[in-house]
This record gives sequence, structure tokens and C-alpha cells, in this order.
Amino acid sequence: MNGHERITANELYSRLQPGMLDGIMSESVSTANDEALALLRERLQQLHAYAGEPSTRQTARDLKEQVSHTTVHAVLRCRKRPAWRQFELVVKAWGGDVEEFRQLWLDARPRPSPKPDVSSARGTKPESLNLPAQQLRPADHPNDAAEARNLLAALLPIVERARGPEHQDTLTIRHNLAMWVGEAGNAASAQEQLTALLPIRERILGRLHPDTLATMNSLAHWTGRAGHPEVARDALTTLLSLYERELGPKHRDTLAIRYGLANWTGLAGDAESAYDQLGDLLPIHKAVLGPEHSDTLATEFRIALWIWELGFVEAARARLAALLPIRERVLGRLHPDTLVTRCALANCIGAEPEGDPQAAHDALAALLSDYERVLGPEHPDTLVTRCSLALWTGEVGNVEAARTQLAALLPIRERVLGSKHRHTLSVQRALARWTVEPWDTANDEGA
Repeated sequence: MNGHERITANELYSRLQPGMLDGIMSESVSTANDEALALLRERLQQLHAYAGEPSTRQTARDLKEQVSHTTVHAVLRCRKRPAWRQFELVVKAWGGDVEEFRQLWLDARPRPSPKPDVSSARGTKPESLNLPAQQLRPADHPNDAAEARNLLAALLPIVERARGPEHQDTLTIRHNLAMWVGEAGNAASAQEQLTALLPIRERILGRLHPDTLATMNSLAHWTGRAGHPEVARDALTTLLSLYERELGPKHRDTLAIRYGLANWTGLAGDAESAYDQLGDLLPIHKAVLGPEHSDTLATEFRIALWIWELGFVEAARARLAALLPIRERVLGRLHPDTLVTRCALANCIGAEPEGDPQAAHDALAALLSDYERVLGPEHPDTLVTRCSLALWTGEVGNVEAARTQLAALLPIRERVLGSKHRHTLSVQRALARWTVEPWDTANDEGA
């Protein structure tokens, strides 16, 4: 959970369907794999029958309204390939084999059309643009933030010309583009883009419009990720009262604000308050969303980190060890939230008392290759893992290798995060003094 409105490119496409792209792009340029889709539909409808043919409303209630009954109905009809997260929830609700249905779902992927030459669209009438609809929908998996960013960046000037620079559709794309820029690893650029967008939304929509609030929330989040936790904390403190008044104290978006506020409070230096706030939030998440909802698991994860920060290493280690298999089962072994849990647990295993530095080193060495494959070699979370591995390399006795690794890492962090970012400074301190610091709790799935 990122503590902000994160809209996948797939969800954005769905929102745009009612008319935003009418006359802007051809909707017939991507051909579905009809045979595989028919097999997926048939198998899903068999599963529904085996489950006793529960109503779509009952299924939505069973899922604690994580998806609406209309979404369940659309998944069951399966006239087009559903988004994975919605599809997975429905399969689980009906007792299906997730791995079996994952393969069926993958087999039903639309056949890709050639990527458009967006540069040639300059000066072209919207009706003649041949931009594949499928190109808007890359984010069925969590590791394609860069692709979503690139596709939205290509779409933005087209929609600006067709709709105007301050049309709602244009502003929606700008918001989501900024989000994916941040998810792809550039928090500072996301912050800059949202800073420019916010006054436009305030002027056009008003300060209390949901879209304006979402931009305020996202701006606070990426401001924190860019290295300014105190600013993020203060912004969310103000925003929380607005969300509680407009949406209510138990609305999911309000709970997300509380989650973000707790963590930026901790990262600003008050670990005890962060722990207390998350401890109050956890039972609400369990009651409203369910014990294995991704937001509930994110709160569990953060509580473990703040317990560790407060000095209770063994308790934190036990919590992380219990959380990891749940995240692997619910999200998958290579989901970024699972990877960050593996990273935290590895560092905690090496920490005193009764730490095992060699086990920490070996776990991080294996994890680094997964991070590089899933998020890329220069994503901030990959760089956190590289830093941790270098520190534990020194702890197991290979100080020279640790210094070499840190010396190679420092210019990358300076370029990606900036020379004054706290992650960059932590590498400078470790390289200069060779002191192993506690695992940096700013490595997150979106504080």
C-alpha cells in the first residue's frame, strides 16, 4: 500500500473507456486470443458452478467489497480478459486453484499489435491515429511501471491536443503519469510533476474535490519518498482531517492517509508514535478489509519495522518471518511487497542479538538478482538491497569487497536520488567510517 491513490494503467484504461478516447484511437487494432479466452471463460464458469453458483453480490460480500458485484459479474461473463487482481480475488472466493487459472489467464493475453510511431502523430487528426488500445494496459503485473510510464507519456500530448491542456482527461493522465514516474524509481520527478498539477486541479475543481485530494495525497507521498519525511508528515496531518470529514473515518482512502501519516511520522524521527498509530490502525484494517488484504499486510509489515526500530529485534524477526509466507501466497514471491519483506527479514536475521551475518548476506545475495530482474538495477529498492548486501559483506569479514561495492553504489545513488538524499548520505557514512547501521526503514512499498 502506498498511502496514495495508485491507479494502474489497466484501471486507467477502464476509466477512459466511456468516451475519453472516442475518436482518438482505434479500438480494433488489438486482436484477442479468442480460443484461449473461451477456454478461460468456460473453466471459470465451471468453477462458479462447483462453488454452488453464488450470486455476484454474495461473492462481493465474501470479498469484503474489495471488488463490486458488477465487477464480479464482468469477470464471470469474461467477454474480455479481466484484470489479474480482480480475477484472482474471484477465483479465490470460489475456491479455485490460483496457479491453474493464472496460466489460463496468461494464455488469454491479447496478441500484441505493433507499437505505434507516436512521433509521427504530430499534426495528425485524432481520428487517424493508430495507437493500440492494448498499449494502455501494461500493468497486469507490478513490475512494469516503466512501461506504464512510457505509454502514458506517449498518450499525454495526444490527449492534450484532442481535449485541451486543462481537460479532466488530460489532468487524469498527468496525475497517473506522475505516479508511474515515481513507481519507476524517480520520486523527485514525481514530486515536481504533482506540484505543478495541484494548483490547476485546485483552481478548476476546488480544494475538496476527490481528484484534488488525491493529488494532494500523492504529492505528500512522493515528497516523502524524495527525502522530505517531515514535509510529508505535516501535509498528511492536514489532509487527514479533510478525508475524515469528506469520506468518513473508515473509508479505505482515509485509512490509507492514516497509514501514510504513521510511517512518515516514524521516518521523521518519532518511531514510538508511528508504532502506536499503526497499532490502532491494524484492527480497523482487519475488520474493514480482512486479515489478508494487501493493505492489512502492509500495516503488519510496518509494525514489525517500527518494533525493530524501537529495539525489539527478536519480536520484529518473528513478525517478519510469519508475514513472509502470507505475502508469498497472497501476492506471489516476486511481488515488490514480498521482495521488501524478504529484504527486511534478511537484515533482521543478521542483526543483534543472536544475529547471523552470513545468513543475512546469503539471503540478500539471492534477493538482489530478483530485485534487478523485477524492478531493474537502478530502482531505489534495488539500491537499498545492494547497500545492505555490501554492509553484510563487510560483517562476514570481507571488508575490502564491501568498500568496493559501496564505492560503486555511491555515484548511482547520487545520480538517481541526489547527493543530499538520506539514502545517499547513508552510503557516504558507511563508506567513510565502515559502520553497519540498522536496516533503513525507508525501503518500502510506499511509506
